[in-house]
Amino acid sequence: MVIQRTLRTTVALASVALLALSRRGSGEAATGRLESTTFAAVGLEWRECLPSEDATVACGEPFPFTLPDPALPSAWLAWDARDLRLKTAGRNFRVIRWPAWMGCYSVVGMTERPSTLCGGDSKLRWTANVGIQSLHAGPAIVIRDGHLATVLWDGEDLRKTYGIDAAYEPAELGGLLVFIGRKANRYFVVFDGKRVGPDFEDMRLGTCCMEASYRPRASENGYRFNGSRQGREVQVVIRAASISAR
Repeated sequence: MVIQRTLRTTVALASVALLALSRRGSGEAATGRLESTTFAAVGLEWRECLPSEDATVACGEPFPFTLPDPALPSAWLAWDARDLRLKTAGRNFRVIRWPAWMGCYSVVGMTERPSTLCGGDSKLRWTANVGIQSLHAGPAIVIRDGHLATVLWDGEDLRKTYGIDAAYEPAELGGLLVFIGRKANRYFVVFDGKRVGPDFEDMRLGTCCMEASYRPRASENGYRFNGSRQGREVQVVIRAASISAR
């Protein structure tokens, strides 16, 4: 029985992947719309300063690494693996990286049927960043491999939800989702479904080695990243105003 169930699941996932591959060249455009607003309008405090070489400091204030919360388990795909599983929020989630020539990923558990995303570069290993990240509001599936960069949230691909080209580094700020978006080669912050603050020409989003210490990350009460405008790099710290006032 177990073998039969496994075989049926494998066949179903393969069918979904082949269907996605057949549509790969159809150019399915994202139809979502992302409203822009000011950070003050959504209750955020935004500070910019010179970048710090100390990863535990941001804009002159302590910005400690957040220790993993046992109640919010996360799992990341090993560089030499192709199958990731995690039980969180009372459900079983699974991310499958398909063979390199396919460039596809299948996600099980977000919706009734497996979701498949194609257009990636599954040959990348060391720099790939694929995982299941638990947040208080629910799990986020992160898929990033050099060609493909997105986040699945509440069963939806955030690229399609907001009509953007890529989504990176999801986290929570004041109990609401925050992440980095990219569209037309411009990077920006998306908070609670709105595009906030100024755009950036580039951001430090490396996932390996020393460069990874500058990637966006969250603490208990903030979200920090390094971005560049007109060739000048700045460090940005965002905090929820209600938290900062405490």
